[in-house]
Amino acid sequence: MESDKFECQNGWTKEKIISRIREKMLDHPSKLPNGACVYRAPDGNCCAVGTFIEDEDYEPEWDSTTAWPSGCPVDEIWGSVEHTMPLNLTAMDLLQNVHDELDLHVDPRPALEAWIEEHVE
Repeated sequence: MESDKFECQNGWTKEKIISRIREKMLDHPSKLPNGACVYRAPDGNCCAVGTFIEDEDYEPEWDSTTAWPSGCPVDEIWGSVEHTMPLNLTAMDLLQNVHDELDLHVDPRPALEAWIEEHVE
């Protein structure tokens, strides 16, 4: 039987992915007060994809007050960050959607960890 789970890449394991989320994310989604998602928020928080963007790859212009009103579009920056991402584009986009669909005052970590446990080998 074929697995429907995503494989880790770039040296990541499921355990390392969860550890990074616990280490880098705060107890609320990485959004501006207007609800726009950002890879890195002013309070230091990161979104699901932003958690895996290394400092040397991050471009501040990716985050503006109007750039991503309905969520961070992973495909827009993929060419710059693919080499550090733990999963392929499809999986990272799905993981980001889990983050983006949460209320501004909800801790995203449990939902992200549950998604990883269910969908990653």
